[in-house]
Amino acid sequence: MADSAAPPRRHRWVAWSGLAFVGLLIAAVPVGRAPEAHKSDATILAYYTDSGNQTKQIVTALLAAIALVAFLVFLTGVRLLLVEADAPTPFPDLAFAGGLAFAVVALVGFAVGTAVPATFVFSDTFELDPDTARVILTTGNIWLLSFAGAVGSLLVGAVSFASRRTHLLPKWLEWAGLIAAPLMLLSLPAFALSTIALMAWVLAVSIVLLLRTRPVNVVYEP
Repeated sequence: MADSAAPPRRHRWVAWSGLAFVGLLIAAVPVGRAPEAHKSDATILAYYTDSGNQTKQIVTALLAAIALVAFLVFLTGVRLLLVEADAPTPFPDLAFAGGLAFAVVALVGFAVGTAVPATFVFSDTFELDPDTARVILTTGNIWLLSFAGAVGSLLVGAVSFASRRTHLLPKWLEWAGLIAAPLMLLSLPAFALSTIALMAWVLAVSIVLLLRTRPVNVVYEP
C-alpha cells in the first residue's frame, strides 16, 4: 500500500516567496527602464517629461517594493530553516543580517532611482537638469544596487557555510554559494552584477526547496 508523506510546509512558502521576489524584480526592470546616463540631454529630458514614462517608473518602484517584501519573507524562512537544522550559532543571524542589509540598500536604490519621475508627479513647478538626472540614475540604478548585492554576499556565504553542517542545500549549491559570496563582494564596481548573482542564488535555493515539497510515495510491505 502506498501513502503520500505530507510535504514540508515551510519549505513551500519559503520557496514561493523566493520565486516571487525574483519574478517581480525581473518584471520591474523592463517596465520602467530609464535612459542610460551617457544619453544626450534631449533624450533624458524627453523621457522624464513624458507622463507615460513617469507612470512606468512609479509602477517599477511598486513592483520592486513588493519584491523586497517577498524577499524578507524568504529571508525569515531561511533563517528559521537554519535554526531548526541546528546550524552553528552565528550563521542564522549573519545570514539574516546580510539579507536585511541587502533589502534596505536595494529599497533605497529603487527609491532614489525613481525620485525624478516621482518629483514630476507630485510637483507642477519642477524643472529637471539633465546632469542631476544622470547623478540620480547612476546612484540609484547602478551604485546602490551594486552595494546591495555586495552586502547580500553575507547572506549567500553564511547560508552556504552553514549548509555544510546542516545539509540544507545540495553540495553543488553549497560550493556555488561559497565561491559566489566573495566574488559578489569584489564585484562592487560592476553594473549591479552582485545583485544579479544574489537573485540567481535565491532562485536556485527556491527551486531546490520547492522540489523537496513534492510528496514521496512510501511503499509498505504486506
